[in-house]
Amino acid sequence: MSRALVVLLGALLAACQASVQADARMSSEANVDGDDDENGDTGQRTLALETLTSSPPERVLLGARRDLTLKSTADAVACRCVKVVLGPASSPQFAWQEALPPTLPDTQLVLAFEPEEDCSGGPAGSNGASYWGYRIEGDDVIVLLEPLVKGPPRTVGAVLPRPPNDGQVYLAPVKAGLPYGLPLSGDGTRCALGNPGPKRTMPFTAAETGNL
Repeated sequence: MSRALVVLLGALLAACQASVQADARMSSEANVDGDDDENGDTGQRTLALETLTSSPPERVLLGARRDLTLKSTADAVACRCVKVVLGPASSPQFAWQEALPPTLPDTQLVLAFEPEEDCSGGPAGSNGASYWGYRIEGDDVIVLLEPLVKGPPRTVGAVLPRPPNDGQVYLAPVKAGLPYGLPLSGDGTRCALGNPGPKRTMPFTAAETGNL
């Protein structure tokens, strides 16, 4: 083998080794950088996921509360077929089955009532009044009662939006011809409950009115 060929083969072998070492080094560096990037990305993704899935401050939903009953009727408002208490969730007249719900006193009120099961004028087979829902009329909140019949359990409590400005909370039957929630005397169609507590100036929100 000529000296020139030996030198050429040696040069080629050295170049191949250098290339392999360079590739290995680049691969190793790429893995390290990739791990750093992946960890960094993972950290960012985890932070973003935690940000997206973090629960906002708990707020109680408006509407029926089956975990609420009336403990005392000492200061209750008397309407046809029911005695009603309206106030903050912390009122001593309310009996909650579990912990006090996180209501917003500036914009929410709690209502509970004690029904008369033998209410004159109720439909046949009814055992008194049960909460049906509420509607908004101007700045007023109208709580609607329905007759309790076989089926869902009776509901006697609810969380309501606090009426703004000079608005009031009223009680009324869900439809004409029912006695539940009418005033004790006179020809009125609703029983006034008032609006105790701090005065609200902000208008009803879309969530409160159901116009989302």
